[in-house]
Amino acid sequence: MENSATRQWLSRKLAQVGLHRNIQTLRSWMFGKNLIGPRTEDDIHAITRAYPTRSYGDRDWAECWNAIRELRALHISAGNRLTGLVARHCGAAVHEASNVELSVDLGFGRAWIDEVAAIDEELRPCPASFANRLHWIDAGWRDRAVRFSMKREDA
Repeated sequence: MENSATRQWLSRKLAQVGLHRNIQTLRSWMFGKNLIGPRTEDDIHAITRAYPTRSYGDRDWAECWNAIRELRALHISAGNRLTGLVARHCGAAVHEASNVELSVDLGFGRAWIDEVAAIDEELRPCPASFANRLHWIDAGWRDRAVRFSMKREDA
């Protein structure tokens, strides 16, 4: 059962072994569906100190950390590859200013290009499920944008 008291207890337990993370980070670790793993190897070691187990040894945790690093590298590589595909298929359209979202049909999936209107000067909390995603105020607009999406010429 996920609740604030559980996260606070977990935070205190990890702090006893030198790992200080805010409650939102711990919640993300426990319930984040899109999280690959803790950011650092030190985090893994601290968790194993806070919750020792006979089932897994140092070698197992090293393999776990290596798997996290490899998966994160593959994720970044896939993002870079997708960016390259979008740039190649859209050409100069990617660099032209636009007041609307651009839907790009890559043949194997759809990519959305959106121009950033502004960046806040101050940091503000934002759930990971909200960041780096288009949030449609008007579903009708989205449907029209999909109908008139940019198509690959070689498709």
